[in-house]
Amino acid sequence: MEQGVKHPYVAMLVTGVSLVGIIVSFIFFSRELKHIFLEVDSNPGNLVWLMLLLAISLVTFHMGLAKSLMYILLGFKHFTQRGTNQFLLRQLSAMLSSNAILLGSLSFLIVFAMIAANFSFLYKEIEEANLDKQYPFDIIANINAEQEGSIPLEQAKETIESYMPIDWSKVYNGYSTNERTFHKHTIWQGDKYQDVDMFMKESDVNELLQELGSKPLNLENQFAIFSDMPGIQGADFSEASFNHKGQTYTLSHVVESMPMFLWSYFVIVVPDEVVEGMEISQTAVAITLEEGPFDAQKLQDALSYSYKIEENNYSILSSDYRVKEQRRLYAAAFSAIFIVGALYLAVVFILLAMAILALKILSNLRDDEKKYRLLNRLGVNEELQRKTLAKQIFVFFTFPIVVPICLSIPITIILNQFIDLAGFSAMLNFNIVSVSIVVVIGMIYFLYFMVTFGLTKKYVIQRR
Repeated sequence: MEQGVKHPYVAMLVTGVSLVGIIVSFIFFSRELKHIFLEVDSNPGNLVWLMLLLAISLVTFHMGLAKSLMYILLGFKHFTQRGTNQFLLRQLSAMLSSNAILLGSLSFLIVFAMIAANFSFLYKEIEEANLDKQYPFDIIANINAEQEGSIPLEQAKETIESYMPIDWSKVYNGYSTNERTFHKHTIWQGDKYQDVDMFMKESDVNELLQELGSKPLNLENQFAIFSDMPGIQGADFSEASFNHKGQTYTLSHVVESMPMFLWSYFVIVVPDEVVEGMEISQTAVAITLEEGPFDAQKLQDALSYSYKIEENNYSILSSDYRVKEQRRLYAAAFSAIFIVGALYLAVVFILLAMAILALKILSNLRDDEKKYRLLNRLGVNEELQRKTLAKQIFVFFTFPIVVPICLSIPITIILNQFIDLAGFSAMLNFNIVSVSIVVVIGMIYFLYFMVTFGLTKKYVIQRR
């Protein structure tokens, strides 16, 4: 047994158990993520415990592997008898065993850096996609005429025209029967939910879709479900139907990526005649402006009003009109701070990991020089010594990064799952970003390896 490695079989067991812990953490993280999006009684705090399990498993996995891998390889006699392999394995066995905890901790830092980098770019992409979903037009309004101080549509249009000419506008309604028949098929059911089924006319929806450049609906004795909420994925409307004037209407299809046309979890789009006799529940306006710069913040302020809460004796600033460009500027400012912060942490963690590895190698130069001098006395030529030293440093450098690179696959799968659950699968593909992050980390890592090898080689081999 290799000197300095105690209880190798226990180390193998720790490695196996830790590997199971890593796999389990990702599997349950994926399940919990789906549960959070599609269920009401979810607990996001479980994700923190799964991240903790991943961190502990990564550290213990590298501890066990560092103390058992070289012991296993030394058992292959045909391999160890070739060239300087036995010398190399014994060198690595001592280095990995003495730095096992450090290597495991660095591996977790690298994984965390990859997650932070991926999530920062993901946040940016989702922010832009979500903006297009929540603000399909330049200005969206849900007019609350009963609210004191609310700005009438015609007055609002005059205000808007003073900033930028209106190119197209559409007033449309949401209709209701004050029933919750369709809500019973969704997660938004029970006494704590007071929302009623919301209907829209097919002609209104088609005009809105046409302005957005989307394919219009063609409903004949059918209805469609539109929603921008992930929870609609868990709904089963296959048996849903209703009658109107003796005609039965059945489900045509469900659209899970609808832009936000009305304030509602989902909208039932029906042929125009179906809404006859229903009461108007919401009145909305979609406005497209001519292209050109304008002061979006001032326009949003001009379309805002305040109303007083009598019982609490304070005023609230509100607006029925939402200006897309103002929201874009606000989101860009916030996302810039978030992305820079996340990327800064990722870069710091990566550079810290590489710097620590390099310092560990450089701190052992005197010891390595003695051992390679012995190797020289045994008749090993300088070229083979350089190759052996390169392999030694390369394995030590790559030991804490191999697992994080492998974990980039499940990380990407979970991020794509997040995109799908959030309703952006048709708008985003995150695979290229994830691959690019791994490539960049690999290039920086390789650069550090080359610099460290160059310095070590000069001292250990060429100094004699």
